[in-house]
Amino acid sequence: MSDWKDSFQVQSESFRLGMVESSLGFYGFIKAFPHWKRVLLIAVIVAIIPAAIGVRYGTQYYIEQSFKSSLFSAHQSFLAPTAPKIGVVKIISVSPGIYAAYAEFINENLDVAATNISYRIDFFNASDQKIATVSGTTHLLANQKKYLIAPRIESSEQLKSGIVILGDLKWQKRLTLPKVDLKVPSPIVYNTTNPLELTIEGAVVNSSPYRLGAVRLQFVLYNKANQIIAVSQRDEYDLPAYARRAYKQSWPNLYSTDTTRVVVVPDTDTIDGSNLVLENSNQNSSNVLGHPRSQQ
Repeated sequence: MSDWKDSFQVQSESFRLGMVESSLGFYGFIKAFPHWKRVLLIAVIVAIIPAAIGVRYGTQYYIEQSFKSSLFSAHQSFLAPTAPKIGVVKIISVSPGIYAAYAEFINENLDVAATNISYRIDFFNASDQKIATVSGTTHLLANQKKYLIAPRIESSEQLKSGIVILGDLKWQKRLTLPKVDLKVPSPIVYNTTNPLELTIEGAVVNSSPYRLGAVRLQFVLYNKANQIIAVSQRDEYDLPAYARRAYKQSWPNLYSTDTTRVVVVPDTDTIDGSNLVLENSNQNSSNVLGHPRSQQ
C-alpha cells in the first residue's frame, strides 16, 4: 500500500515540476522578445479574450432566439390553423339538363393537413332556390391547391350559382410523410363521332414503393383563351407499387380543336396510413394495367 502511495506522490511531483518547467520555458520565450513586442502580444491577448467570449455568447443567443422563433411559429400554426380557402363555384353547361362544376380548394397551412373531409355543393336557380346537391369526401395536404369537382349535375332548371359547405376538419401534423411520386404523361386527345365526343387516353404511373388504396385523377380542359371549358374526375383503386394504370375519359359535344390544353392532376392521400402499403421492392409490377372502379 505504501509503495502505491509513494508511486502516486512521485508521479504528482513529476507532473507539477513539468508544469513549472513549461511555464518557465514560456516565460523565457516571452522575455526574449523586445519590450515593444511583449507589450503588443499582451495587448492582442487582452483584446482576443473578450472578443472570443462575445462571439461565443452572441452566437449562442442568436441560435437560441432563432430556434425559439421557429418553435413558436410551428406551435401556433398547429393550434390555430388557417381555414381552407374555397373559390367561387364555376358552373359549366355540358348538354341540355347536364352540368359540371368546380371550385378551388386551397390549404395555406405549411405544416398541417386534413383527411376524410366531407363536403357538399348546393346549387341554386335564378330565384336562389336550391335545386341540386352534390356531396363527397376528399383530403387536403399541407400547402396544397386543388379543385373540388362535381363532374355531373342533372337539373331540369338552369343552374345559376353554387356554394360549398365543408364538414368538420380534423387537422393533423406529421413530422414526416411518405414520398409518393405519381406521374401522368401527356395524354392522347381525339374526337369520336356518333356520338360526338372528345376523348383523352393516357396513364398514371405510380413510381413509389407503396401500393396505393386510391388515386384521384382530375381533368381540366382549357380553350385558346386559357379558360376552363370542361372538368371531370375519376378514382383509381388499388394501384400497385411501380405500376402503370391506363385510363380513358370522354366529354360529349366537345371538339379537339376547341381544346388547346389538357391538364391531368393525380392526387392521393399520404396522411392516411391505410391508403399506403409498403410493397416488396423486388416485386415486378411495372406493367400492371387495370380499370377504375369509380368513373365520374
